[in-house]
Amino acid sequence: MILWIPDYTHPSMNTALRMHWHWRQKEQKLWDGLIFAAIYTEGLHPRRPFSRAMVEITYWFRDQRKRDLDNYAPKYILDALRHERVIEDDDVTSVDVSWKLRHDPDRCGTEIVITPMEEER
Repeated sequence: MILWIPDYTHPSMNTALRMHWHWRQKEQKLWDGLIFAAIYTEGLHPRRPFSRAMVEITYWFRDQRKRDLDNYAPKYILDALRHERVIEDDDVTSVDVSWKLRHDPDRCGTEIVITPMEEER
């Protein structure tokens, strides 16, 4: 499952940590809506949440400004995937997550690739 969120990446963790809790909560609700829209406009919602999944996130920026990878930890995205019942949980036993930052002058947004994984026995 590939979700594309055009023209938006979440604030860096440095910015989010300086936000009032109310604005962080609004940011989470925004991501819930963005994930919902990306899933349902493409008809991609799974019949039931994935109990194990690999989530790969690519943040695309138009500029070449230097950014720290750890400032873009995908908390808002993982929580939104859980709220929208794409993944069952976002704990370490349920989700393998990776993210990267890329530059492209013609592209800006967030790409999320969710791959269901087999249950470990």
